[in-house]
Amino acid sequence: QTNNSTPPVRVNKNVLFMVFDLAPIYGVHPSPALLQFKHLILRFLLSFLTKISIGKWPVNRRLPPDDQTEFMMRFLLFTLLAAFGLGTMELQAQDDRYVCIALSSGIRHCGTLVGDDGREITLETPDKGKVILPKADVLSINDAEPGTTAAAVSDNPSRVYDVGRSAQATRYLLAPSAIPLRKGEGYSHLSLSGFNVTVTPLENTMTGVYVSWFGAGATLKRSFKVSEKFWAAVGGRAVIGWGESSFGQTAGFTNVTYGDERNNLTLIGGVISSADDGDARPLLGISGSMTISSNSWIISENYIGENPFNSEYGSVYSVGIRRYKVSKNRITDIAVAAAEGASNDMIPLLWLGWTWPF
Repeated sequence: QTNNSTPPVRVNKNVLFMVFDLAPIYGVHPSPALLQFKHLILRFLLSFLTKISIGKWPVNRRLPPDDQTEFMMRFLLFTLLAAFGLGTMELQAQDDRYVCIALSSGIRHCGTLVGDDGREITLETPDKGKVILPKADVLSINDAEPGTTAAAVSDNPSRVYDVGRSAQATRYLLAPSAIPLRKGEGYSHLSLSGFNVTVTPLENTMTGVYVSWFGAGATLKRSFKVSEKFWAAVGGRAVIGWGESSFGQTAGFTNVTYGDERNNLTLIGGVISSADDGDARPLLGISGSMTISSNSWIISENYIGENPFNSEYGSVYSVGIRRYKVSKNRITDIAVAAAEGASNDMIPLLWLGWTWPF
């Protein structure tokens, strides 16, 4: 009997693990725990791609096997190109890199990074001259505006300079995490979809206003700390269309986040309703953030079945890069996404967003 099915595409996993290890050029060697986390993600990706290639998990059941395999190969190629792109970006960022380094002793040093041999880091500081630091004592390395001194960083309560914190841990592309900002903190955000300002008037309580091409509205989120690395939150969003427009949307959600501000995973569930049809639709999603350097992250935001963007689309999957530039106090998000259309075809989308923390 002749087998006409498309043979699975075999990939050398050892080569991919090596590429994935080298992809972001860190400037400092990643910790074993981070490498294990990266390997876990890659194993999941390989398993997903393999199942697609042999037809167990078809990307689209209406596509023939040849088209599914072609989609899988394009997705794999995109992943590898993105990995090398991250590496190039980080390599370029090493030129004249000005950083603030926190040591396990609690001491900080700020200066131009002039050397890193794997055992020691050499800084040219504005206040102490050349300083050589044992790498084993380093807790964190964060980009800083040239000329920043250790004393200024120690006196600055901003989350931008706080060891272990992130410039934007409370939000992915659009979806919120359960992690709140601290009382008095906030951010303004501009994207292709609109502009919003969010503040934290009370501890663990955030609220904001939102303006888009289609309407305006408000957001609310209340967070609860369950344990050191586990948060839960409830909240909602309401948008009213401009003038006679029938556009309008309300959404209520609850989510849970595991991790810290720099590396985390969030599950979100809720209900979303549009004014044009009045029907309530379930909302289920998963989002995550992984640190790849002191001021760079990989972020992913995904919705299964329904999404909060457009009722004409179904599932939405996205992956992108988040980068914080200290000198401009600006976060830039660039992401690519695929949305399931009405005829089950996958529609490519682009996300651009800028955030200014305060």
